[in-house]
Amino acid sequence: MVRRVGDLPAAGARRAREDEEEEAGKEQMGGDGHPDPAGGGTALARVAGGADDADNDAGNGVAKRRRVEGNERIDPGPTRHHPSEYIPGSVMKVVLHNFMTYADVTMEPGPRLNIILGPNGTGKSSFVCALAIGLAGSTKLLGRADKIEEFIKRGESSGSCEITLATEDPLRPLVVKREIKRKDGSSTWKVNGAVMPLLRVKTEMKKLGVQLDNLCQFLPQDRVVEFARMNPEQMLQETEKAIGNGELYDQHKKLIDMKGGIADLEREVVSKRARAEKLRRENESLERDVERFNEREKLLQEVADMQLKMPWLKFEQAKEKWFNAKEELKACKKLLSDKTAELIQYKEPYDARIVERTAAQTEEKEKKRAVTAADNKRVTCSETLNQLYVDSEGQVSMLAQARKRTGDHRRKLAQREETLRDALARQANVPEAPDHSAELNDLKSSGTEMNMELLAVERDVGDLRQRAAGPEQSLNLAERRLREIDSVRGQKLSLLAPKFRNILEGDQWVNEHGNMFHKKVFGPILTLIECADPDHQNYLQATIPSFLFGAYITQDSRDRDTLNARFKGLQLSVINVAEVKYVEPDISHLIKHGITHRLDQLFKADPAVMQAITDGAPGLTKGFVVDPRMSGDDIQKVLNSTEAFQAYTPRTVFAKTTSRYSTEIGLRSSDVRQSTLFRVGGDSAGERATVVEQIRGLRDDKATADGNAVAANQRRVELQAELTGLTKRRHLLTSAGLNARKDQEAAQRSVDQAQDMLRRERPPEDLDMLEKRVAAELEKVTKKRAVKAMELADGMALCIQSLHALSTAALRTAELTEQVKHMKNAYDDRVALSANLEGEKQTLERVCAEAKERARGKKEIAQRDAPMDNFSAEHKIKFAEWPGNVEELQASIDMVENEANAIMCPNGVVLEEFQKRQLEITGLDANLIEAEARLGERQADITTTLEFWLPKVRELVDTVNENFKNNMADMGCAGEVKLNESAGEAYEQWKLEIWVKFRAAEDMHVLTATRQSGGERSVSTMLYLISLQELTRAPFRVVDEINQGMDPVNERKIFKRMTNAASKPSTSQMFLLTPKLLNGLVYTEDCTVMVIFNGPWISEVADRWREIQSAIQPIAHGPVTPPVPRVPR
Repeated sequence: MVRRVGDLPAAGARRAREDEEEEAGKEQMGGDGHPDPAGGGTALARVAGGADDADNDAGNGVAKRRRVEGNERIDPGPTRHHPSEYIPGSVMKVVLHNFMTYADVTMEPGPRLNIILGPNGTGKSSFVCALAIGLAGSTKLLGRADKIEEFIKRGESSGSCEITLATEDPLRPLVVKREIKRKDGSSTWKVNGAVMPLLRVKTEMKKLGVQLDNLCQFLPQDRVVEFARMNPEQMLQETEKAIGNGELYDQHKKLIDMKGGIADLEREVVSKRARAEKLRRENESLERDVERFNEREKLLQEVADMQLKMPWLKFEQAKEKWFNAKEELKACKKLLSDKTAELIQYKEPYDARIVERTAAQTEEKEKKRAVTAADNKRVTCSETLNQLYVDSEGQVSMLAQARKRTGDHRRKLAQREETLRDALARQANVPEAPDHSAELNDLKSSGTEMNMELLAVERDVGDLRQRAAGPEQSLNLAERRLREIDSVRGQKLSLLAPKFRNILEGDQWVNEHGNMFHKKVFGPILTLIECADPDHQNYLQATIPSFLFGAYITQDSRDRDTLNARFKGLQLSVINVAEVKYVEPDISHLIKHGITHRLDQLFKADPAVMQAITDGAPGLTKGFVVDPRMSGDDIQKVLNSTEAFQAYTPRTVFAKTTSRYSTEIGLRSSDVRQSTLFRVGGDSAGERATVVEQIRGLRDDKATADGNAVAANQRRVELQAELTGLTKRRHLLTSAGLNARKDQEAAQRSVDQAQDMLRRERPPEDLDMLEKRVAAELEKVTKKRAVKAMELADGMALCIQSLHALSTAALRTAELTEQVKHMKNAYDDRVALSANLEGEKQTLERVCAEAKERARGKKEIAQRDAPMDNFSAEHKIKFAEWPGNVEELQASIDMVENEANAIMCPNGVVLEEFQKRQLEITGLDANLIEAEARLGERQADITTTLEFWLPKVRELVDTVNENFKNNMADMGCAGEVKLNESAGEAYEQWKLEIWVKFRAAEDMHVLTATRQSGGERSVSTMLYLISLQELTRAPFRVVDEINQGMDPVNERKIFKRMTNAASKPSTSQMFLLTPKLLNGLVYTEDCTVMVIFNGPWISEVADRWREIQSAIQPIAHGPVTPPVPRVPR
């Protein structure tokens, strides 16, 4: 049955709602009945509310649906297809509200092949998005938006999608609804009207076999390429998921997991077996060492037995030392008692001598005080006598100084008088100063007049020079402009000036500061390109970005930074070429295709410039010049078969384009624009004549200005010379008068100074009066000195007497001190002896106690380490035979130890390692038995699983291969599907390879994302999916725009295969979305075509189409094939 639908919502709105529909139509058309300037949106979204009206209309020919709770049955009503025609899990109805491009829409697909047809952008993929989002799929499956709220229609706060799926019971379908809120991106899931968690929805989908993440079932538009990019390992697993109930995939996954699980166990068994074998080899080499070690241990045991007697011998020694210490202590106590009685006899005489010494020391102190008093009196008299002597000497010295001052005054007075007479004589000889005032006034007046004239002349010279500078600067600019006009570079700079306003200023700065760069600086780039062909000039200007023509090139990063700092305000670009990698292209292999040049071969430039241009304009390496005689078809073939991206002819440029829906290559052409930057020498002749005439006039003006300036400057020089002569004469006259006045003033100052010094000389003091006063003072001092001398003699006599008495007392004190010292030494010796004896007694007591404790400890050690009760009769006999003292017993022990050490044996670690290895070998053997048993069980499980899985997979691949081979043969091609088992037990690396051949002259190759063309991949993908059609348990399959990369022949053949596959019983439901189909395709009754259109007038066509549907649809249940109406687009 073929069905063409202009609008998918249910047909036949009730008459009672016509007014409301009319108002809604006015709103959509701008409110006044005119078409909406915005364009109108999709037809599906323009009849909002129609679906609800249709549900309330029992006679509109659309299935009456009502919600069910639990397992309540649904009355299908009059429908196009009976629910029993849908296999479980297939889509019976899709209802969308505010979803993507739709406001409200209801879609009723058929149970077999469904073709959703409509131009791009009308909302076909919205149906695919609704299936993915409404059946608990992830948004990542679509390759579109990541956030669920982005699928809500623009301007709406919420939306929903409701999908009805068939179940085992045709009258109990599963209705899944998802409500989405834009505010927080939350979703509410409902199953048959009851709110359910997402996990429950996923469980229901799994029961029905819906696998939205399997590209073999769900292939949206944005993931078509991913199918071709799947590697063979992924292809096998995705095919297993799509077949049956997924049991093959589960078994394959189980094999991979089981094999990965025993990998560690296998390595453990191998490692433990190798370890046990290594330990056995090591122990075999140590058996002889162990025997020697045992023999040595026997001798060492004998040493240990002998050492058991050692504690008892040491106890006997300690016991004997204890007895000896007790005897020494007894003798010491007796001697101490005798010395204590002798000490009392020395104590009484010693105390009497101490009392006598104390009395003598007191008397000696009194004598010392008497000596001190007498000496203090003597010292006082002596100091007074000395002071009187000093006073007399001072009087004598004062008189001598007065006499000396009187003589000095007389001599100095004579000198001052002589100085005054000399100064007066010199003053009389100084001449009078001449009078030059009249001449100086004349010279001053003349100098003022000359200065005024000189200032005027200098102003004239400055003005003339300034007037001459203007013509000179203008002349330099005009001459430079003439040179630029005469040079190609200058003309190119002029061409750049309109676009780069500061190019001339920047170029002048670069030329003037060339010495500050580290390496050569090029630019601007337009001036560095040599291209004479006008057509080539057009190609270059069309390909190279305009900013690049005005850019400068540096070869050092420091130069680049310098230029960038300067050019920042000038808005000029700088390109740094640190390394030149440009190589002249070789296009010899392209000449046969009609290609003559690559674009970077059309001009000549320095290698650094070529590098900068090709880096900034990559199109130069992708564009080529072709023979202008070639046609557009020939040029397209060249672009398709070579690396060329653009082809240039004198009038047209051809560019290669790629479709966004496939890898199909197209051709775009445009006119070649005329170059404006390479026109050199066009309108410069008239400008040159103007500039030449301007230079001639400027040179005349400059010559006249220079002559006037030279004459004025000559006059200025003459005036300066005359003024210099006047100035020298004035200085000479002024200096003569000044020198004469200075001499007179100097002579007067000398006279004044001499008179002043003479007046300041004081009259001398009265020497006679001074001598009489000094004589009287000396007489008084002499009498005082005589009195003090007598007192000094008496004091010295008293001192001598006191010193004699002090000496006698001191001798008696010294005698008694020596006696006390002698008696004290004797007494201290006895006290020390008694103390030493007391210390010796304490030491002996301690030694005796320690010896006793040591003997007790030795006994305890002997009883502990070698108790006599534990000795056998044999040991006691040996004890009697062994030496009876410590030294001899130790010698015997050393002898036996030497004998044991003479046995060559490594050490005790050898036996320890030997035993450890024995224990480890025993443990490893036990673990090996257990691990090998576990490994055998797991390998048996793997074998069992493999025996179940492998035949079914091989059978599956054989079936798919047969179907694919037949499908490819019907297409006139060859293809096979092979199971690659070369990975062995690495089951995750088993592959399902699709081999295809589209031409008789080529070999069969594996289908990849790179080898075959886009159309070939699309054909192979579609045929593979068709080959799975009768095997897969998937309830429906979605393929979006798979036919866009196919040519018409292949598309027609593929469509025929799809219709044939859809006609087979128990075939899965299939959805093919495409913007276009070929004319004249053959449709069967199992095909359902749903058409989506855009435009403001679709609503009327849709209403008319609903009326036709209602008229031709019978009331009885079951599928009916009506005639195909032709509805104008």
